This record gives sequence, structure tokens and C-alpha cells, in this order.
Amino acid sequence: TNKFKILLDYLSDGSIRYASWSRDKNISEKPDLILKNGILKYDGTGGNHSYIFKNYNYTYECVINVIVPDSYPDAFLDIYKGNENISRQRAEFISLSNYNWFTYLRISGNNLLFRILMF
Repeated sequence: TNKFKILLDYLSDGSIRYASWSRDKNISEKPDLILKNGILKYDGTGGNHSYIFKNYNYTYECVINVIVPDSYPDAFLDIYKGNENISRQRAEFISLSNYNWFTYLRISGNNLLFRILMF
């Protein structure tokens, strides 16, 4: 996003993690915020989906757009305080090839692990 670098990934126990850094930090540094136990929510059958994380009275929702016009962003980060949306930021996926210690997909036993990095 214009404010954050965000990494979403499945951990080996199957839970979903959200890690974010301020835009000016390198992702090799310790994240500013780590949230665990995210929920995956599908929006119909077209592939669009969200990852939802709770942090006290705040909810972070990473909306992933699969079936949208080309001019539409890859994703959004919505932040809610209670039920009020206090922030909506456009996000785009970036290549992780510059970050050789990350992988796009990894098979671990029978678990498919993924990592998405959004700016």
C-alpha cells in the first residue's frame, strides 16, 4: 500500500499470519505488526477472497481481487475500528525475487504454504 508493506502467509500449523512494516522499512527488519490466526473468507465462487485479522478493537482485512477489470487494483487493505472503516488502501503484488529468503509457494508435508507481499 502507500503506507505499508504487508506479508501474508500460512504457518506450518495451518494458521494464517499477517506481518507489516512501514513503507520506509526493509522487510528484512522486524515487522511493526504481526497478527496471527487470520480467517480466510471467500466472496462468491469467482476467486475473490479476503484474509481477516483481529487486533483488539481493530480488524485488518486484506481483500484479494482475482476476477476484476485490468484497471482494478490487485488488492485492498481495509482497517476497521469496531464496525467503522477508518482506512482503505490500494495494494499491488510485488515480485519476491529480490527477497531470496522468501518463496512464493512451498510444500511442507501435505500443507501448501503461500506468501503474498503487498505494497
